Amino acid sequence: FRGPDYRPPVGAMGFLPDGRLAIATWDPAGAIDLLSNLDGQQAGGVVVKRFAEGLGEPLGLAWVDGALLITQKQEITRLRDTDGDGMADRYEAVAAGWPASHNYHEFSFNLVPLNGSLYFTSSVPLKSGVTMYMPSPTSGSAAAFAVPDGPGSAWRADPKTGAIEVIGCGLRAPNGMGIGFDGQIF
Repeated sequence: FRGPDYRPPVGAMGFLPDGRLAIATWDPAGAIDLLSNLDGQQAGGVVVKRFAEGLGEPLGLAWVDGALLITQKQEITRLRDTDGDGMADRYEAVAAGWPASHNYHEFSFNLVPLNGSLYFTSSVPLKSGVTMYMPSPTSGSAAAFAVPDGPGSAWRADPKTGAIEVIGCGLRAPNGMGIGFDGQIF
């Protein structure tokens, strides 16, 4: 799919119900591209169409209830094309607000829908290869990237209410999540 003119830095990808492949780019464009004609049944090869852009580190995506959802820095966002022109024109916050600093290494990874919930992960901030996560800093603390309660966790979000909760913690950069053959998150 990567022709000479299409070499995206892939942050996430997944198939849509109609067979198109959605690719989130991890670059300043923060884009979602939709690729069609993947099977080569039509002349001209794979077709790449920009669906959305301006996202902050889109590193997870999933098709949920008729819409494309993505994780980006501190938000799960629903992307909708309401006027039918092939470009998302509505960006709706589904869930947001988990703690993060401005450190370059605090990512929100993955997006897995399961049993009416959305699951994702967050990474801890780093500086010089050392974890700088310090819970509950005191006033005047010298901690450079102190963020209490949240970074380095697995999360569950309710897409109807936006409520979020930590379901596991102690992770560094948990980039990889799926549903196992037994129907459980791993």
